[in-house]
Amino acid sequence: MVLYHPKNTSRCETTMETKPAPAAPSGGMETAVSTVPKIRDIGTIALEALGKIDTVLAFELSVMNDHMKSMEGENALIKAENDMLKAKLVQQKEDEADIYYYLHKKLDANYEVIAQLESDIQTVKLERDAMDK
Repeated sequence: MVLYHPKNTSRCETTMETKPAPAAPSGGMETAVSTVPKIRDIGTIALEALGKIDTVLAFELSVMNDHMKSMEGENALIKAENDMLKAKLVQQKEDEADIYYYLHKKLDANYEVIAQLESDIQTVKLERDAMDK
């Protein structure tokens, strides 16, 4: 078979081999084999169809399919890392809220102490002024 690639005008000669399908088992007893349908992606199906027509295109499709699968794997890893970071951020925000609650509670308690001490200072000043007169 002679193929011409659109980007490359040189001739590429390839041969394609076909193998006969395996023969069915012969015998008086038929075996019951449960066949699980094989899940195939669109890339594999297209490869099989195009492999019979244009091997260069089939090769390019195979390379792109491999690249797509590796990108999907990387995407899954990045999504997992993103989910982990989101959970960590939620935990940090909860910790931040707890810290702010504690600090505001302490600050409120200190405001009460400061107000009481200022009141005591005023009382002592008034008593001292009264004694001085």
